[in-house]
Amino acid sequence: MRVYFDNAASAPMWEEAANEMFKYLKDFYGNPSSVHDFGRKLKVVLENSRKTVAEILNASPYEIIFTSGATEGNNWVIRSAIETLGIKNIITSPLEHNSVFKTIKSLAELYGVNVHYLSVDQEGNISLSELKELLKKYDNVLVSLMFVNNEIGNLYNIKALAEVAKKHNAYFHTDAVQGVGVYKIDLQELPVDFLVSSAHKFGGPKGSGFVFKRDDIKLNPMIIGGSHEFKYRAGTENLAGIVGMAKALEITYENLDKKYEHLKELKELFLSELKQLPDVYVNGNENYSSPAIVNVSLPPVYENGRAWLMLLDMNGIAVSSGSACSSGTTKESHVLKAMNLPAERKNFSVRFSFGPQNTKEEILY
Repeated sequence: MRVYFDNAASAPMWEEAANEMFKYLKDFYGNPSSVHDFGRKLKVVLENSRKTVAEILNASPYEIIFTSGATEGNNWVIRSAIETLGIKNIITSPLEHNSVFKTIKSLAELYGVNVHYLSVDQEGNISLSELKELLKKYDNVLVSLMFVNNEIGNLYNIKALAEVAKKHNAYFHTDAVQGVGVYKIDLQELPVDFLVSSAHKFGGPKGSGFVFKRDDIKLNPMIIGGSHEFKYRAGTENLAGIVGMAKALEITYENLDKKYEHLKELKELFLSELKQLPDVYVNGNENYSSPAIVNVSLPPVYENGRAWLMLLDMNGIAVSSGSACSSGTTKESHVLKAMNLPAERKNFSVRFSFGPQNTKEEILY
């Protein structure tokens, strides 16, 4: 039996999305920026895809900028916010994905921006009151906090956090890679300025993503050249990838409640079975977390947790030790390190992440 429990790294593509993409790889080869009939038709397809993404998230199509993925989007938002909006202080947490965590650290050194890290407890929780206190002390602030933690699955109350930021005239950016496709997101109700997502996390193609940016906020372009993507990202659009992403998002949000309940049942069954074993610890806030992600510390084997990855893989079970972007390294997780967990729990942690295609039979296996 082969079981794929690494959906947080990359989810299987929806068949309908792949089929939709293939048409635009094979039969529709014009450039959406061309003025002839071939190009004009594809421009309509491009903008219809933008409209689909915007409608699902309750945003304006003008607020959706297509990218190559979340790493590019996070880099652009943070860099351009510093350059364009005069950001002098960034409030974030030490639990962010490396595309935020390392970007902030690098740009802070380059531009002389002050970085303020929220404290974290052993469950990976952050404090709303601490954010309030920091916002009282500083101005020209960008708050950057993720929607769902990609390693431990913690769900953060982004609405409450962003509302506090707005009261103090701070900008708010959220990496929503693990939130889009699992939770309903209404950008008319969620007071964030920037939201970033990546298609391959919700059954779309790798190499496609988008940034939501409030229409009244102007940023420097991420790539300079043509007038593509409202002059924010020059270069011919990856039309097939964009079409596949829009289709995947559409399919994902059909019967979302039913899919959410399925993931929740899988996680509950997994934890109930796992907790019968000795020396197993769940990392993160088990009561306020995504149904799609479980991070557990397993009993020590050999030198570190990579042995667990290999043992599971030998038995047909695909998992990871944390973020897929750094799973090829032996360096300890900066997320678990920030939570100040005991060494044996940090070193032998494994992330299981579920998708709508997974079954209870796979969980029991």
